[in-house]
Amino acid sequence: MQKKKEIPDLTTVQNAILHVIQSKRLKIYDTLKICFFVSQKQFWSMQSIYDALKKYKCFQLIIVPFPASFHVSEEKKTNYRELCAFHEQNGANVVHVCDEENNLLIPPEELSPDIIFYEQHWMGNFHPEYQIANMFKSALCICIPYGVMIANIPEDQFNGVAHNLAWLNFVETPMHLRLSRKYADNKGINSVASGYPKFDSYAAPVKKHYWKSNSPHIKRIIWAPHYSVNTLSVINFGTFFTYASQLLSLARSNADRLEFIVKPHPALKSQCIKFGLPAHVFDSYMDAWNSLPNASVVTDGDYLDLFKTSDALILDSLSFISEYLITGKPMCFLSKYPTFEMLATHFNEYGKRVLSLIDIAYGYEDVIRFVQHVCQNRIPPNAARDNFVNAMLKINFGHVGDFIADYIFNQLSTK
Repeated sequence: MQKKKEIPDLTTVQNAILHVIQSKRLKIYDTLKICFFVSQKQFWSMQSIYDALKKYKCFQLIIVPFPASFHVSEEKKTNYRELCAFHEQNGANVVHVCDEENNLLIPPEELSPDIIFYEQHWMGNFHPEYQIANMFKSALCICIPYGVMIANIPEDQFNGVAHNLAWLNFVETPMHLRLSRKYADNKGINSVASGYPKFDSYAAPVKKHYWKSNSPHIKRIIWAPHYSVNTLSVINFGTFFTYASQLLSLARSNADRLEFIVKPHPALKSQCIKFGLPAHVFDSYMDAWNSLPNASVVTDGDYLDLFKTSDALILDSLSFISEYLITGKPMCFLSKYPTFEMLATHFNEYGKRVLSLIDIAYGYEDVIRFVQHVCQNRIPPNAARDNFVNAMLKINFGHVGDFIADYIFNQLSTK
């Protein structure tokens, strides 16, 4: 979690941003350089924004990758290479301002961005010279949350340095806009409820098939373990060590009716290594899943096709709750806390509401019961869930990227 840092007087911040806005106003034949600062392929939520901005000839788009700081050394290098390859394969113009060790190659004044999209508000994954505290006086900085903010850490998720220094924060739901106005020092004056751009993929046809079986008799279940396997912070949800052996055994003994895909948090391996689990043991465990005829491990950055083609999700991760809620399919949250009341204290107001709409397992027996209900199609309709999804998660549904791109263009058009 980021520590709250000193930020300039908010009036000074607003004056600085207004000065930059005036310098970036679009005039005839202008081209503005837009840089997307990214650190993890699984965090990429801005494809629809990127595609919508491409339609404007006045914008030059660049992907700027950084090695994620939360990985151990070799994992950091591997993930940085995968991040770069992910965007290069998507046809993006990738500019390396740092190497895989986070050594500076190109200083900010040489890159000279006009507009920066940060993939998250936490600045720890970006080189210090490219963090928002050093960039907001020369570029228009925009923050897009890499996930739907759900944990009970309001200072971190609504009142960090980036929240207050950004030109614009595009937030996920109307409830997140209210939370921003409640907790941010600047009262959320720079926040806009746009909808979550990653959801635009739900409106598109399925492009990728992940599952080994095509049988209509097989139920396809995703297990998404969180990274927080050993932490005293409020981000303390990980149950990987509790369920790893049991879920693998469940998959092995039900090849005739279940297929599993494991979708681990990108930081899970590094956190397990820090916890004391040797890297080769973690890799062997994941290899055991991949070796089954009815199981796979998926680490894709584009994973909503996986969600769309599944039948259910078992998880202890956070943003996936909202990202899967919108499918209307059954979901089971693995709680490391013995009661709903204890679990709910770790979620914000939005999170508490979402948590009340899904199944929760407090032990393996609850998991088995959930899986049986999925296999027997015994998941009843949930009108409260449907109403919440329509009111909160489907704003600008299918065209959030267009909304954000148009908003930026309109703000910068000469008036």
